Amino acid sequence: MRNIHDTARAASLLTDRPAVDLRLVKDLLNEFANERAKLPHAQLEREFGDLLLYLVRLAERLEIDLISAGQQQIDRLAAISPVLVPRHFPATPKPEEP
Repeated sequence: MRNIHDTARAASLLTDRPAVDLRLVKDLLNEFANERAKLPHAQLEREFGDLLLYLVRLAERLEIDLISAGQQQIDRLAAISPVLVPRHFPATPKPEEP
């Protein structure tokens, strides 16, 4: 398995800015979750709650409406395949045709 941090470091040496893209962020979050799988549930809730609040603050700073952005992404995924949509987050119902 590749080391995510080494990959990012190597990529940043090739450019004048750090190479941090969405895939890398997702990989890091996946690694974060996997490393904590056996921790007490209360600790996991605190850490994931902290991550969520941090993401909310970042979005506010960039004037992103997370609820709207999330719903748009769910709708895009549902259009590709309903299987891709998390079960707790339904796609926006399509208006009925007259």
